[in-house]
Parts: sequence; structure tokens; C-alpha cells
Amino acid sequence: MSSQRAQENTGTNEPAGRILTMAIETVAMDAIRPYPGNARLGNRKVIGTSLSKLGQYKPVIVQRSTGHILVGNNTYLTAQDQGWQEIAVQWVDVDDVRAREINLIDNRSNDLATGYDEKLLLQLLEDVPDLSATGYAEEDVEALLRATDAIGNSATDFLTPFLTPAAPAAPAAGSATRPVGPDTSSGQPRSAEASPQDGTDTATEPDGTPDSPAQQNLYVPVSWTVSVAERDEIRAALRAAQGHWQLATASDALLAVVRFFTQRQE
Repeated sequence: MSSQRAQENTGTNEPAGRILTMAIETVAMDAIRPYPGNARLGNRKVIGTSLSKLGQYKPVIVQRSTGHILVGNNTYLTAQDQGWQEIAVQWVDVDDVRAREINLIDNRSNDLATGYDEKLLLQLLEDVPDLSATGYAEEDVEALLRATDAIGNSATDFLTPFLTPAAPAAPAAGSATRPVGPDTSSGQPRSAEASPQDGTDTATEPDGTPDSPAQQNLYVPVSWTVSVAERDEIRAALRAAQGHWQLATASDALLAVVRFFTQRQE
């Protein structure tokens, strides 16, 4: 390793933490070359679409003393595939150790990005008439719409008939009156079983008789296997029901929807 370092270019570096001396110019494609061992596997298809539609809007970063491309190797290779004769470069005067560090950190910083503000990203994408040059597809916009609840209203359309209670049916002669659907006098459905976080015991059997103490204190998990999109739709629907009926928990909202639906079918 020591002998290898001794053979490396030892050109002077700018002081760490300072702006490097940079110069931008257009050069022939054969005047520079990819960085030896560059490990980043770029999406050449996306880069190609961008170059074709938008052109080269930022230069590749090149070590002046060697002509090695430190940043933008896949841009260079894609332009080469497209038959470009010239490319814009930004020269930097650094030694081989600093050059390797620049190559590594530029690639690694993309991996370490913490993500996006999805609402801001959605706003940007919605103002672009043609997504093909952005690297995003309609499916990505759809996923963002779901993730940000921007389509929460359409996701809960199926609750509309439940949120408009039907007139209660007349009870059969001699039978006890039984509530049908939500109690619209208060704007809320009949109380669902208390969930563990409620700390109350208000559950009743369908015929109006209280549960036994053992039943009231017994809770079990309920789960289904659905797609991610379906999961998001269910969550949005339960949030809508919970807010509409002013319920404390999503469990209450789920029970209210289920009970309202089953009572409507009777």
C-alpha cells in the first residue's frame, strides 16, 4: 500500500473545507475518461432520457492532472452511447487521494439521503406535464397521492352510504326496540366495544344485554393480509370514519362501520 501511495499523483490540494478552484469548459469526449474502478451503477436509461430531453445541465467533475471523471461517470458513458462528440466538464486540481475521496463521497451521499418531503415532491411533480424526463412515472405519483392522503376522499367513497343513515325499520309487534345504525341524535354511531386504551367498559351484546366481566376484558388481535395500496386505503377510510363520528380509536371506527353495515342489511 505504501509503494502504491508513493506512485500516486501528489498535486497540491486546496485547504480542506474551502471552495476548490474550478474551471468549466467544453472538451472532446476522448479528452477525459471514466474513473478507474468507479463503483456506482447508474440508471443509464433514466440518464439517457434526461440527456435527450433536457440536455446536459451540469458538468461532469474531472481531475485535471489525470483526466479521470470523479463525478458523472454514468452521465459520460450515456452521452458516449448517444454519440456525443463533446461534453461539459468542471476541472478540479486535486491529488489522487482527494480525487478518490470525492468519487466515493459523491456516490455515497446519494445512498445516505434521508428521503423526501413527500408533499413538496408531489407538488413539484403535479406541475410537470411530461414526467418522462424526471425519472418518475405515473405509478410514483399515485403512490405519493396515497402516502400523503391527497386521495383520502376518493379512498373513502365506499363509506358514503354508511354515513347517511337509513330510516329505522318499524319494530315487530311485541319485540323490544333495537337500535338500527348510528344514533343520529348525537351524530355518532352506537358505541363500539371499548378498546384497551379507552379504559371503559361500555360494550353490550347485540340484544342489548351487557357482556360478562370476563368478555369485556378479553381483547384479541385481528389481522388480514392485503396489499400496501389496500392497507393505505383502509387506513384512510378508518380515519375518515373516526373523524366523522368523533370516535376515540381506529378500532372503534372499524366496529362502527361493521355494525352499521350489518344492521343496514337486516
